[in-house]
Amino acid sequence: MVRRVGFNDDQAGDPAPPQAEPAPDLPDHARRRGLRFAVPVPKAYYAGQRRPIIWVVISFLGFWLVGWTAGIAFAVSTLFEQSHPPLFLFLWLTFAVLGWLFGVWILLILVRAVRAAPKAPPE
Repeated sequence: MVRRVGFNDDQAGDPAPPQAEPAPDLPDHARRRGLRFAVPVPKAYYAGQRRPIIWVVISFLGFWLVGWTAGIAFAVSTLFEQSHPPLFLFLWLTFAVLGWLFGVWILLILVRAVRAAPKAPPE
């Protein structure tokens, strides 16, 4: 297939690609959102069998962030103790704080997902 570069009056350009039709078995809640497909969710998720796994991840990430906070605090104390701190310490501290913020953001997403988990499958 060759792509045309220029246009003139009788050439309107390449036609737009055809839009995918929604799947016929798409649930109503997915159609209302304008989705073209939906990932099937197993019934075990609604029965509460998946929640303990999420709580293990939340607990691990929480402990990880506590250790990460201790590392950041140690870096900050080292930064203020030295009269001429190395540039690497500034860079490390910057990326450590960005990583810590990302970890907290993910933790909040997981906690909200557990709190907002539906009790029954959508109809």
